[in-house]
Amino acid sequence: YLSHQASSLNKNLSGKFRIAAPMSIFWCVLSPIMNELQTKFPYVDFELISDNESVDLISDGIDIAIRTGNIEDDRLIAHQVGVGRDVFFVGKGKYNVEEKFRKITDVMDERLVLITRSIDNGKLRLINEEQNLELRIQKATVSNEYPLAINLVRNGCGIGFAPKYSIVELVKSGELTPIFPTWHGKKWPIYIAYPFITPIPDKLQKISRFLRNELEKKIGF
Repeated sequence: YLSHQASSLNKNLSGKFRIAAPMSIFWCVLSPIMNELQTKFPYVDFELISDNESVDLISDGIDIAIRTGNIEDDRLIAHQVGVGRDVFFVGKGKYNVEEKFRKITDVMDERLVLITRSIDNGKLRLINEEQNLELRIQKATVSNEYPLAINLVRNGCGIGFAPKYSIVELVKSGELTPIFPTWHGKKWPIYIAYPFITPIPDKLQKISRFLRNELEKKIGF
């Protein structure tokens, strides 16, 4: 009933709406909420553009973007919707977690499945509430995309290290198991951004409000 009521209120909103985001955000965060977004705005044609910070929102005609890292473009309005942090996890049945991983350095005995940007001069830099730690990488398989790395871990290729928000649903389903949850990599901000326009068009205002609320719940601070 509520979804029908919301879609009725938004029936005057139509036309194309372009959303840009890194593939990891689309795959892990936006895909699960797209059905609800489409239901709320039934006459809007959504176009999803996968990018890694390369598009220019204004010259490329992007209505809204999700960005990782700081935004320094004064032509944009940006709202922080969460914080990213890489965490360790393993695939279902790959390890006896309680026996295999007793101290954080135990991860270095196994193959790590990593994203290029997580590596700093051949090391992983880790943080918990009490200390910082550098671990030199011994064995690794490296990808430039989180979805690929996560799928490798699901298929038993080693220990993953990826953003917490990217594995939440797979942890809930039992396909992945977090290990050493108090340890994580450096944090980075995640923003929703759109071109500065005054007044803000009704369609942009309503869709951005929906996305901000959902992203804050899924990514978190």
